[in-house]
Amino acid sequence: PPTNPPPTIPPPTIPPPTASLFGSLKTVMNGGIRNNGIMFEIETKQSIRLTSIDIHTPLREKIPVTVYTATGGLAGKEQDSSKWNKISSTTVMGNGDHQYTPIVLPIPLIIFAGTKLAFYVDTPSNFIPGPIRYSPSPSDAPTGSVFSEDDSVRIIVGTGNDPYFGTPYPNRIFNGQIHYAKYQPISF
Repeated sequence: PPTNPPPTIPPPTIPPPTASLFGSLKTVMNGGIRNNGIMFEIETKQSIRLTSIDIHTPLREKIPVTVYTATGGLAGKEQDSSKWNKISSTTVMGNGDHQYTPIVLPIPLIIFAGTKLAFYVDTPSNFIPGPIRYSPSPSDAPTGSVFSEDDSVRIIVGTGNDPYFGTPYPNRIFNGQIHYAKYQPISF
């Protein structure tokens, strides 16, 4: 009896992804002002898992940092510690001027689409001048204005701050970047 060769089955092909699952959003690194803290907001267009925040510091030494969040933005909360939640307290090694110094969050922060969340990165008062660099915003971009954005998130102009919810200085641009992964909840 004649035998037929087995059919040839091509290997499966996997199409390339249409968009990256990971992202980062930068602002500027020209930090003309130094202080102990910076407050800024992010607004999410898509749900994300925030994994780290990179700050700008001229120092090349260990720096204690604390990161806080406040829902609904920072307006009216700049000096009210009761409105903020501590999400990280750690020590980072400063990478020096015009280099990113990462603050890796101990637990990634899930932020759902359509959320406005304020961040406060604070350092102790024994650093004089303060170790965090930030920039004055242009006159057409006051506190609350969008400074940088991509398809997932916006970074909003905030305030420079004296240590631990001290005097806020409006119209300040966070110098650094945020790192995230796009978040898609599992549905059953």
